[in-house]
Amino acid sequence: MPQIKVVFLLFMVVQMMLQCTFATQQDDARYKAIHRDLIAAKDLKAMDPGFLDVAVIVANVKVRDLVPGIMRVFTNLLLSIFRSSQGTPLHLIIITDQNSKDVVESAIVSAIGKYLSESVIQLESVVKQDEILTFPRLCVEFVNLDSITNPNRAQID
Repeated sequence: MPQIKVVFLLFMVVQMMLQCTFATQQDDARYKAIHRDLIAAKDLKAMDPGFLDVAVIVANVKVRDLVPGIMRVFTNLLLSIFRSSQGTPLHLIIITDQNSKDVVESAIVSAIGKYLSESVIQLESVVKQDEILTFPRLCVEFVNLDSITNPNRAQID
């Protein structure tokens, strides 16, 4: 009898994977909190007072041999922020360049998925109800690094 349950579970997992393969970004709930445009710093949204603003600079991630290291550290940072938030709403401000934006966005989406899937798996081992992990309300905005550096180019150089 346990073998039938395993086969059925495998069948269900494959079905879910096939459905996810054809899902678009519009269907994916992880993208709903992400504002996909690269905006100037002056165009950042003012969030509700309950949101915690977290700004991170992630640029030049397409430089050869740096990408795996930078993105691994960035993903670990995101997972740590999600775990530590205890449900506090987060406004992630990602300061980046045009060439890095898509890679960074993909890392954010993957980190959200990893956090949620690991939370479900850990749910069975959680003994106390108050230890159940909650995912924070989230708003992600991408700020163009050039909008900060270009006006200050004389001081930077």
